[in-house]
Order: sequence, then C-alpha cells, then structure tokens
Amino acid sequence: MPVTLSVVNHPETIWEASKVETAEQFLEKTSPRDYRRCQRIIRTSFSPSLLQENHISPSENGFVWSAYHAYSQHTHLAIRPEDVWFSILTQISFFINANAGKLRSFFVAHEGKKELTVFENGDLESANIGAMA
Repeated sequence: MPVTLSVVNHPETIWEASKVETAEQFLEKTSPRDYRRCQRIIRTSFSPSLLQENHISPSENGFVWSAYHAYSQHTHLAIRPEDVWFSILTQISFFINANAGKLRSFFVAHEGKKELTVFENGDLESANIGAMA
C-alpha cells in the first residue's frame, strides 16, 4: 500500500539526472568494471518497458544516493521491493565475508570446499534459474 508524506509546503522538483534506456546501459553506468568483463546480460529485473516508462538513473550507490537526493532535493522516489532486499543482502554479505571463519558452521557442516553440480534442462535463456537456486 503506497504511503505519501508531505514534508514541505512547496512542490517537488523535477528529476534531471540522466536516464538509461537499456539494461546494458544501466550495468555500464552502475558498474563499469563489471560491464567491461561481461559478455551479455542473461537475466534482469529491468524490462525494456520498465526502462522506457520510468526515469531510471544509474548510480554506483543507487539506493542510498537516491534516497538522500530525493529527500534533499524534494523529488519523488519510487522504491521497488528488490531495491530494499538487495541493500539488506549487500550489507549482510559484507558482514559474512568479514566474519567467514566464525560464521562457517551456520552455513555448512563440512571443512574445506565441496563441488556442487546442478542439472537442469535448457540453456542460459530457457533454464529455470529460479528453480536451481
């Protein structure tokens, strides 16, 4: 359910930052190093219609920067559920990586590394990646 907060008595300002038109442009602008190493994007939540119908601007620190800028400049901000979850997961990832030795027993019962093989019908475009996860 949407929530609207009015914190000032003047109208919002217009967002004038650059807009991306494709998922490839989005990746290039948010993570240039990964973009150069990437051959193609297999899956994305940024559909062509989403990018065409909305003014989505790239940023390396997108969620925090967008929230700060929207608050400071009195612009509208649309937050998708995955934006929140990716922010949470990123911070959890930093903590887990920094404390891997202490947290290992919460994730695996064995010592060392084991190889995991997953079989699924199809190729990169047709395989059900969600089911494999």
